[in-house]
Amino acid sequence: AYQRALKIFRQEAAPDIFADIHHNLAILYAEMPAEQKKRGIWAGISATSFQEALNYYTKENFPYQYGMICNNFGNALMKFPAAIHSDNYEKALFYYQEALADRTANVPYERSITLLNFLEASWNVSNAQETFNEDRYKDMLTKAEEIQTLVEDADMLAEAQKHLALLKELKETVSR
Repeated sequence: AYQRALKIFRQEAAPDIFADIHHNLAILYAEMPAEQKKRGIWAGISATSFQEALNYYTKENFPYQYGMICNNFGNALMKFPAAIHSDNYEKALFYYQEALADRTANVPYERSITLLNFLEASWNVSNAQETFNEDRYKDMLTKAEEIQTLVEDADMLAEAQKHLALLKELKETVSR
């Protein structure tokens, strides 16, 4: 249905609807169940649709939508099959950072969602060096603590606590 809608809502005539359709398609393609071979194809199509949406919903003109799309793109990247020449988790962190630039404390729930997504990706991103990444640790700690100041949602607070406990455990392990 979305593909048919793109034939009606052309980019030139209805750029906002065109971008919205691509955003929805991108999410669908990222979630599409498929065998391993096809997952890479769906990931590529999903990434292209996210880029189409971001071409219209720019940070300068539509900061709220830009943040939402970047957050969803980060989520999609975490589900994509492993890339050969890049780290999907590292890319996800980039998009979460982009989202966080616009998802300020003025939208605490959205910011907390993105902070939690960022934390999840941070646990999975590869470390180029074999040593403890103190900067990443501090960044994660700050983000987990920030969630506690933003929302009162029990599930989100529990998730933040889980990350704080894991960070504490990591620091204790490294300190030995």
